[in-house]
Amino acid sequence: RTEPTLNYHDSPADERDTTTPAAMTDTLHRLVLGDVLSPQAKAQLAAWLVMNKTGDMRLRAGFPANWMTGDKTGTNGDKAGNANDVAIAWSPDRGAIVVTAVVEMPDISGDERNAIIAEIGRIAVAV
Repeated sequence: RTEPTLNYHDSPADERDTTTPAAMTDTLHRLVLGDVLSPQAKAQLAAWLVMNKTGDMRLRAGFPANWMTGDKTGTNGDKAGNANDVAIAWSPDRGAIVVTAVVEMPDISGDERNAIIAEIGRIAVAV
């Protein structure tokens, strides 16, 4: 289904339009680093991800400031408590990493969820 249509018919039992963190990570890795897209298309996608600013307080916040980072966030509001981010970050000396964070915690604020996702970014860098 298309956005925003899928948001108006969301129920936990409906598995349409769902994915897993592993699938999101694999997809981003194949699109930006693999051979699925042409070099020009990969460069365009990477540029869009880097220019995106909705994830500034999520995974990006956990990556070192000197890493170039691109990401795509998703949020289903405070009622559902869902927040996610899939990011690619290029280290000046380690190459690229791809990280996905999915958080479902309706009993905390959006800022608290963002802080948890940023911590996931810090942990990914430390590995």
